[in-house]
Amino acid sequence: LPDSGFDPRTAPGVYSFAYGNVGVVALDANDVSYEIPANQGYSGGQQTKWLDRKLGELRSSAAVDFIVVFFHHCAYSTSAHASDGGVRAAWLPLFDKHQVDLVINGHNHVYERTDAVKKGAVGRAVPVGGSTDPTRDGIVYVPAGGGGKDLYGFPSGV
Repeated sequence: LPDSGFDPRTAPGVYSFAYGNVGVVALDANDVSYEIPANQGYSGGQQTKWLDRKLGELRSSAAVDFIVVFFHHCAYSTSAHASDGGVRAAWLPLFDKHQVDLVINGHNHVYERTDAVKKGAVGRAVPVGGSTDPTRDGIVYVPAGGGGKDLYGFPSGV
């Protein structure tokens, strides 16, 4: 893994890199997730400060057209295994601020895609095959946590 995160020794899964015109950021959501209180806040806010700085660098780079962020706990999901309010509280304002294009999560054994979400609400409905602009519409979130395991069923009405 690249050692470009806030502390490669204590958080080796936090890093960023550019691939062509795409900036990619990997985060450790255990730091902000409400699910496991013992892990929450382990970085003392360093990861979130690093994230704000890194997203700013990527967004201001002429070489980067798209920003993709990925981490384990879901920002949004309809699964009974839940989405995480800690992730939404800590990081979604930064994703909006820096106009992240796509957020990919695991955790839940489902595949889902949101409409474009801006400031916690649907900014624009996005039909299959549609496109979005994060400056105008918001960010698309994709829980894609199958990882080869069986997928969870969806609750009724979804």
